[in-house]
Amino acid sequence: MKATFWKGTCGVVVTLLLLAAMPVPAVSAADSSAPPPPWQAFRFERTWERMLRHYARVGDLLDRGDDMMAKSQAMIDRLAEEGKDVSGLEAALDDFAASLKAARPLYASGQGIVNSHAGFDSDGKVTDPEAALETIQALGDKLREIQDAMGGTGRALRDAIWDFREANPPPWRTDS
Repeated sequence: MKATFWKGTCGVVVTLLLLAAMPVPAVSAADSSAPPPPWQAFRFERTWERMLRHYARVGDLLDRGDDMMAKSQAMIDRLAEEGKDVSGLEAALDDFAASLKAARPLYASGQGIVNSHAGFDSDGKVTDPEAALETIQALGDKLREIQDAMGGTGRALRDAIWDFREANPPPWRTDS
């Protein structure tokens, strides 16, 4: 048993000495001018494309905000003339108008990120992976700021309208 243990220990020591004597290849940082791996560039390009579509949808919603407010205000005025209690609707509309006013400058400041598109060429292809990542993160932060500024007030206005309709159904919808 002693001989087996001694032979095993010597074998491990010899193996370790051989491994330590082997040459180790030099490790260097990747060349920064080398193109990014195809999977990374593809992922950045797809993310950028999705973010641009999302940014455009937000812009369309902000542009339609004035029209939505005008229609909602006209409905509230008509209901107030009929003697209905529209205080909840007015409060929701005022909150929506205030958040819309706060979100518009944030959206406008995001246009600079979109126009510069650092790290991407005009076709949306990655030219510099580090700059592309920073651009994606900056636009994502801007979109989150816009979402925070809106604070769900559009949904709250819609819910207030639905709650009002539920509490005040038209005469042809009442169950008799």
